[in-house]
Amino acid sequence: MSGTVLSAKKTLLWVVAVVALTMIVLVNIYDVPVLGFIGFTEEATLESLSFQCSNAKPRVKQITEPFSALLVQTCGNIIDRVRQFNAALSSIRIRKLKTHVKTVDWNISSPENLTLLAEWKDDFFQALSNYTQVTLVILPWLRKFNESANDWSSLRDASNLPIQEYYESTASDPLCKWIETPGMVGFSFDVINNWTCNRNTTKAALPQSISLLALNAKPPYKHYYDPSIFPKSFFTNFPSVLYSLYIVESGFITGDGNVYINNAKIVPYACYPDAKLNPPRDVHKFPIYDEVFVITQSYAYHNYHRLAENIPRLAVLVDFLNRNPSVRIHAYETHPRTAQYLTMLGINVSRIVTGNCRAEVVYLPRASMCCLQNFLETQFLSRSLRRYAKKNLSPIVRNKIIVIRRSNFRYFANQTVIENVVREAAKDYNLTYETFCDNPLPSISQTMRLFNSAVMVVAPHGAGLANVVYSDPGTFVIEGVCNSPVAFLFFQRTALVLGHRYHGIPSTNGCLVNSSRGGVLGVVTIKPSVINETVRTYLNFFASINFTFSSSSELIL
Repeated sequence: MSGTVLSAKKTLLWVVAVVALTMIVLVNIYDVPVLGFIGFTEEATLESLSFQCSNAKPRVKQITEPFSALLVQTCGNIIDRVRQFNAALSSIRIRKLKTHVKTVDWNISSPENLTLLAEWKDDFFQALSNYTQVTLVILPWLRKFNESANDWSSLRDASNLPIQEYYESTASDPLCKWIETPGMVGFSFDVINNWTCNRNTTKAALPQSISLLALNAKPPYKHYYDPSIFPKSFFTNFPSVLYSLYIVESGFITGDGNVYINNAKIVPYACYPDAKLNPPRDVHKFPIYDEVFVITQSYAYHNYHRLAENIPRLAVLVDFLNRNPSVRIHAYETHPRTAQYLTMLGINVSRIVTGNCRAEVVYLPRASMCCLQNFLETQFLSRSLRRYAKKNLSPIVRNKIIVIRRSNFRYFANQTVIENVVREAAKDYNLTYETFCDNPLPSISQTMRLFNSAVMVVAPHGAGLANVVYSDPGTFVIEGVCNSPVAFLFFQRTALVLGHRYHGIPSTNGCLVNSSRGGVLGVVTIKPSVINETVRTYLNFFASINFTFSSSSELIL
């Protein structure tokens, strides 16, 4: 009998040792403390989406109402919360792979038997719940105890966004009048700005909280999401979901980043989403991979869409992807710039796959909205690339005013004169002047180094402004906006999301839509004296308050 007891004790000690060793390994792999080991809990309700921290222990909650999802509840600042989310996702992956049964039936139903699961619809999460092949994973908004939306300020919140200080965009009077008039600016930026515009240039220099509307807004596009006005909740409520990811089993990935399952099509809300239920043919010929992470979105072959919309889909989950190197990366193309961005994020480019394919498990992050960048993904990408620049391209001195010179279309009509007046202003304020030319296009490293040194960027509307993702928060952006009806304010949003200052000046004429090329051509016509006055107005204000450019408004961890 005593021998049996002794054997039982040895077995118990062995089990305890194995558990302890496992937890130590998890600590090393996931950077999660032992007492904070991620556990799966029972069902929660809608109130759990936006939650308050009761302890520091991260956990994964399963909810079934109002939709089915896994909530990864984490506490601390947003950098720590995202690390813990990545760790939790690795745990979810392990569980998913253990229960997944290899796909035998690789068929897609006929169009009349398919259901559209559209990310832009208000009931999208509820619709996903009807499909056992799809698991919704959410990083929820974190609220302070007893905090209401009316009391909230990003200036005091380090738990939901890396950047705390934001700046109210400004515009000259003609552009403000367009924004305040329904239908005068493109891509519904009148709705996105709630038909309001700030003419007070002083406000652009003073930090403030980001608005709830900016956090909740999504692009209104005809035939997709097209409200006449945003719902009241966009102005008064926290966004319950800070980040979301869809894990799809036995998925068919199309070359433009949509995902089919046997009886449905999942379409992210990217640029001009393909809502047609037109399944690809000869799916049995598609290559099969075990696991694929999708970053592909439409127009990824354009520099703007690649940098502003495709690459950001990696940014929040870089840790997860680097911990799980067997997961392939589905990209639109194997362009050298795409490959270089992956390398800068520590991801091996051999993992890239393109075109139509199948995967036992698909990781589909929420879309980067068309010309309306997401806060979390864009800020994490900017943070990663700027940290790369400072580590690998140093020393970088932040003392430059940059003017972008476009070579083909949408260039300044008075480009040379504008360059000269900005060069003189830089000299008068002891700053260095640089011109960024797109022909030939500089390397990513050269571009990154230049824009990371910027205190101000002056440019006509165009993809070159996407490079302010390399600039430290607080950089001032002056954009020559195309004339109505092609007055697109994409870079107003870019500047806002990145914590930059922004001022828009409209072109008096010259921009035009070329329907055959699907873009905006022509020239941006702005008087050089207007550019000169704007540049000097802000430099004067900065000098009067002994302003120094810094990144103090951002979490650096």
